[in-house]
Amino acid sequence: TPEERYVPLRREPKLFESLLRDEWLTSEARAVAAAAWEGYLHDAVVREYSGVYSFELFSKAFCETFLREVDNYDASGLPVRRPNSMNNYGLIVNEIGMRDAITQLQQEILWPVARLLFPLQSTRF
Repeated sequence: TPEERYVPLRREPKLFESLLRDEWLTSEARAVAAAAWEGYLHDAVVREYSGVYSFELFSKAFCETFLREVDNYDASGLPVRRPNSMNNYGLIVNEIGMRDAITQLQQEILWPVARLLFPLQSTRF
């Protein structure tokens, strides 16, 4: 599989282990997650529009590291499956070996917040 063939080519192996590193998550993200686990919504979560919320999740260092890895994969010559037919540049990172790291991020940071913001929909996850 492309995932298996990419393992020796990885530029930033830590990305494939965990995204919950102190240097990659903002202190705001940690505070938002801690509050959500306690059952309340942190002030750092901003309502942008009806049903649309935001908070600063990743550090600049993470973003730079992540983009280097995406560029590295693109340069590897391995097949790329795009998220949809309208997306010429996207990469499904679960398919290059980041599934476990993404799942951990969802479970530890995103889902607790989503459960507070979308209680009805969150009964499905």
